[in-house]
Amino acid sequence: YHNPKKWGVSESFPAGDYYFMESVQKLVDLDKIRSPFVDLDERQVVNINQGWGYLENNFSNLSDLKFISDEWKSINLPHTWNAFDAVDATPGYRRDASWYKKTIFLPELTKGQEVLLSFEGVNLTSDVYINGKRAGGYVGGYLGFDVNITDYVRYDQENEIYIRVDNSVNPTIVPSQKADFFIYGGITRDVFLKLVPAVSISDMDVNISKVSKSSARTEVVLSVDNT
Repeated sequence: YHNPKKWGVSESFPAGDYYFMESVQKLVDLDKIRSPFVDLDERQVVNINQGWGYLENNFSNLSDLKFISDEWKSINLPHTWNAFDAVDATPGYRRDASWYKKTIFLPELTKGQEVLLSFEGVNLTSDVYINGKRAGGYVGGYLGFDVNITDYVRYDQENEIYIRVDNSVNPTIVPSQKADFFIYGGITRDVFLKLVPAVSISDMDVNISKVSKSSARTEVVLSVDNT
């Protein structure tokens, strides 16, 4: 039985051997998707931009989504719902709320690690739900933020992520709603899943002072969790 394989090898294999190899490869690929982490006491960061669902509906409550099944669109991040209406010939663009969803699998973790969802930008306000419970959120679309989801995830099984994003007009939120640029709604930058040790650096501040031609003084302040 002769069949060119997708990895570029063109040899003759018995049909059973070839299909066995294909099945093994698919299982390996699936395992990588299901379990991006291994149970190690070290920082791990995985990009999860691929394979999200998007619902253009401004439901306020997560419970309302159970009545929606066939209106979700498959998208990858970054994403905005204003990709076209902000630049077309019709005045105005959508300033409202929408939902995003994704399912992730987490292996059993035995070393006290913490799990974080890390967003580089969500415009303009966000609410993050894990397995039906609100885990956090953020106000402001131009700074990154982390949501600690350790207490909300289930291990060795699938976990549901739902995110409500809203770019509605709100005069109490910077930037000004009268700014001369568009406030694109959506998850507009990358999203990462982070696994960090129980004791880890959460923040760092670097300050350079007393600079002269011959020397400079640098001060580093670290914030360490769970010490």
